[in-house]
Amino acid sequence: MDFKLRHPVGYGFLVLLAIVVLMLPFVLYCLYAFSVNPEGNGWTLLGFAGAFIIGIGLFNFVAIIIGQYLGHLVSIISFLIGGVMIAVSLGHI
Repeated sequence: MDFKLRHPVGYGFLVLLAIVVLMLPFVLYCLYAFSVNPEGNGWTLLGFAGAFIIGIGLFNFVAIIIGQYLGHLVSIISFLIGGVMIAVSLGHI
């Protein structure tokens, strides 16, 4: 909260950056998955969820700057779980 009071414009920029970072893996996965298999399948949904979970880990890095960091363990677990989910889904596309 202290960062928000001292840097109102910078805080707004970082919130926008955090939203972009959160959604970027999901968007990239969608672009790839639908270019390879336009019909999609149930495994594609697993990849969507995995990409979003990776976005949560990336969002956590942006949160360091604004003082809302959830810890290293959250990022590591997000990358591992999301990566496994995406790997499994890409194996079935």
